[in-house]
Amino acid sequence: MREGMQFQVPQLLKGTKWVLIITGGFFILNSILGLSGLSLVAWFGLSLSQVLGGLVYTVATYPLLTSGPMEFLFNAMVLWFIGCELEALWGTKRYLQYILFSLLGGGLFFLLVESLIGQNFVLAGLHGVCNALVLGYGLIFPDRQLYLLLFPVKGKYFCIILVALQLYSGFFSPGGVLAWGHLGTMASGFIILLWWAQQKRKTRGHMAPWEKIIGQVSKRKASHLELVDDKKEEGKDNPKYWQ
Repeated sequence: MREGMQFQVPQLLKGTKWVLIITGGFFILNSILGLSGLSLVAWFGLSLSQVLGGLVYTVATYPLLTSGPMEFLFNAMVLWFIGCELEALWGTKRYLQYILFSLLGGGLFFLLVESLIGQNFVLAGLHGVCNALVLGYGLIFPDRQLYLLLFPVKGKYFCIILVALQLYSGFFSPGGVLAWGHLGTMASGFIILLWWAQQKRKTRGHMAPWEKIIGQVSKRKASHLELVDDKKEEGKDNPKYWQ
């Protein structure tokens, strides 16, 4: 790395920080209980049999559980890098509303699909919520570049690829019903974004560029994840941590 260059990451905001603290606490507790053969999935994971057995609250608690350290680390990075920027754009209250609406919608859709196929699966983890955050980010900043493995892809194409992968998993993988749950969170995120856009249009008579989700693509300028020279002008609008 050249002298005078640095890598910048977004500030960890309040809402995202608490989501990470709570899910991290559940991950550590579940790991400790796993040493004795117990699992929190039995009480907080989502499945049709558990809901019919009275554990209705699992429709909201299933994202609290992750199956391993790499899954938790990956989801934490998505929340930090993408979630924090959405939280800065929307504010903490609306950001948490987006997460809650997405996970509830995804959970209900998962239960519907599970009932139709007649097999028992357990949905757990933040993967679906993170997919919804990526979808929202790609719709709002369609020309910003994200990384798919090692390859930079514009946000709008990243979203298309993400949906296509989930559809493939839903139709062809043995545990495809889990993918339908993730698709449900993405669809729910899209619905609430559309609702917000329509409400602002009614009250203000216009929509911001990122709110024009249906019918056209946002015209926001792309920004990049890059090495930032300390001598660069401080007042630049573009975030310096995306490529």
